[in-house]
Amino acid sequence: MGEPITAYGPTPMDSPLIYNPERRYEAWRFLTYMFIHSGWLHILSNSIMQLIMGTVLELVHKWYRVSIIYILGVIGGCLASSLATPSYYLAGASGGVYALEYAYIGNLIIVT
Repeated sequence: MGEPITAYGPTPMDSPLIYNPERRYEAWRFLTYMFIHSGWLHILSNSIMQLIMGTVLELVHKWYRVSIIYILGVIGGCLASSLATPSYYLAGASGGVYALEYAYIGNLIIVT
């Protein structure tokens, strides 16, 4: 893109993976936006939370159960965001990370 990568950008708006609200008919964008991030701080924070929450959940549950929760969180986050803010572009795996966090909290409540 010709711009230096900073902590908060740039976001690759022309990427075929990003969720573009004007291209909702391209169904893969509801899932592939999780591979695009807005700067190194965004990908670093998502990766750290995935490692912490995902590892702990995989110790208790199987890897495929955690994967299903993560993927459904990504898709659900995109669908919810497209309904609440229909003109926003989406980038990052925050929906999946939030799904892992809530699964972790639910796991803590059940265990205690």
